[in-house]
Amino acid sequence: HNAWLSKDRTILNVVGLKLASTMNRLNPLDGLRRFSTRLGSAFVDDTEKAVFSIRPSDNVYSFFMFVTPTEHEKEGSSFTSDTIMSYLLVLINTFMQGLLLFAIFNKIVVGNIEWQNGIMKVGGADWGLFESVAGSQSCNDGGSICFVDHNNTFSCAPPSVQLTGRWNELDTNGDGTWTLQEATEARKTLQCKYAVDPVEVFNVFVNFLKHREDVIWLSPELKNGKEIPKPYFTYAAGDIIMCGYRSKDMCPNLLKQGVFHVPLKYKTAPRV
Repeated sequence: HNAWLSKDRTILNVVGLKLASTMNRLNPLDGLRRFSTRLGSAFVDDTEKAVFSIRPSDNVYSFFMFVTPTEHEKEGSSFTSDTIMSYLLVLINTFMQGLLLFAIFNKIVVGNIEWQNGIMKVGGADWGLFESVAGSQSCNDGGSICFVDHNNTFSCAPPSVQLTGRWNELDTNGDGTWTLQEATEARKTLQCKYAVDPVEVFNVFVNFLKHREDVIWLSPELKNGKEIPKPYFTYAAGDIIMCGYRSKDMCPNLLKQGVFHVPLKYKTAPRV
């Protein structure tokens, strides 16, 4: 009997809750309260009111937010000297923060990009790793140590070394002689590629060879500064390129490889 009574009471509670909720659609909690009171259930209403407290803090934005309603309540108008001061403080604070961000960006981000470009060109595509002179519309300004040349060769050599290592681009007609006329005609193109004046390099080679006249024979055309045959160019290039690297630490490796064998044997390179 007790079991059936408990089952009937449970069913009654469920039906009563549904009826209370249906009859009080606008506020179901009130119906639940009345029904739970009648049935003597242990329903506890723990619903809290939505209250959010805003307290002032010690910054410009808090002052700006609170000064307008307080001034309107105190003075009857929100257009007072304090509200004008709050707007002015917000503008000054925004300007100072923007200036600080610009200074940080210029020092860190822009400085990092300049340092990066000083080591290796990043151009062409926005996220290209190396600057390709062939794919670039602008000339090589010489501001980067490394770049990828027209032959897709990754080079970090000095500009003069890069130029002197490309005989085929110097001897444009392929006759085995680099002439002053060829250097002058290709001056603009070569200077754009390698950021070095080929006419100046030509004169450096001529003057260098003239200083070696006591150990090697020079042709009349070479003495007149009109042309440099390839054997003379090869002879001078090694000494000039070594000067371009500016590191004596390379000498042991080159000596071991036999680079200085002939100069040491025939005494044709005074510095060696």
